This record gives sequence, C-alpha cells and structure tokens, in this order.
Amino acid sequence: TDRYPLAAAVFTERGISRPGEPVYAKAIVRNGNLGTLTVPARTDSLHWIFQDREGSTLREVTVAPTAFGTSAQSFTIPAGSPLGSYSVRLQLKR
Repeated sequence: TDRYPLAAAVFTERGISRPGEPVYAKAIVRNGNLGTLTVPARTDSLHWIFQDREGSTLREVTVAPTAFGTSAQSFTIPAGSPLGSYSVRLQLKR
C-alpha cells in the first residue's frame, strides 16, 4: 500500500560511455500492483529525461509506449563533456 501501482526498469546497453558516444537506453513499464501488472495504454506517454552530472537537463522527449509497454531512446553525450555519472529518468503520464 506504500507504493505507486507502477513498475519500471530503465537500462542502457553499456555501463560506461565516453563523451561524443551515443548512449542507448531502453525501458520496460507496467501498470498495476505486483502480481497483476499490465501494459500501459497506448494513450499513456513516457517522458525521458537525460541529465548531466550536475543534474542539468541535456535532453527531454515524450513518446508513446509500444504495444509491449517498452520504449527506447538514444542520446549522444556532447564531446568535451566532463567525466562522471550521467542519469536517465523516465516518467509515466496516464
């Protein structure tokens, strides 16, 4: 009862990328409680947010999930970017 009725996994194809290289991210999203998960409706949207190590937004895009409740995006880390941890966030709008 203390969690949102939503489950998601966001992952990249590689754990380390260099500045100037693309990052390929994928997501699997499900609605509902554990044990009764369903694919999001086609009218739902997924909002991808790519951020640098200071938390500044580098790219945002909103897309519809596939019929399987998945999504994929790519983003090229700007050349000359400092080394460090960058983040990918995903939001679901129903």
